[in-house]
Amino acid sequence: MKCSYCSAKEMMVVNTREMRAGAMTWRRRQCPACSRIITTEERPQPTSIFVKKRNGKRQRFVYEKLFVSLFVALDGRKNRDNGDNALLAKEMAETIVTHLFSDSEINGEVSSDQLILFCYELLKDYEPAFADRYVYYSDYRRVVVDHLSAPS
Repeated sequence: MKCSYCSAKEMMVVNTREMRAGAMTWRRRQCPACSRIITTEERPQPTSIFVKKRNGKRQRFVYEKLFVSLFVALDGRKNRDNGDNALLAKEMAETIVTHLFSDSEINGEVSSDQLILFCYELLKDYEPAFADRYVYYSDYRRVVVDHLSAPS
């Protein structure tokens, strides 16, 4: 990592802490040339997670697709601008990515149905109308209906 103050090519890691159950790493770095200290927050790359599609193919997890699907579900909020919706969609997407990295059962691969159900549950906990919108305007309806009608 390059120093943002003096452009030195190397920085020393002085302190490291895991945050949010391993979903984020906080690091304090010091430049040996100018002795300035900067703090970085590093998140695991979602591209290390694969989504197993219904047809059996594997595809890299795409954060942007998750964000857009949540943003569209939140779009019906009254008296809110798109900036507020975007912030909430980003917060929810980060919650999902954190869950994907902290769940030991996932182990780098999640089925598309698991991902859909997790998004649905998260939206339902926030506001049931958003969860309904999430499934109504997509092909996710089958997954959620099958899940809800399955015997417990």
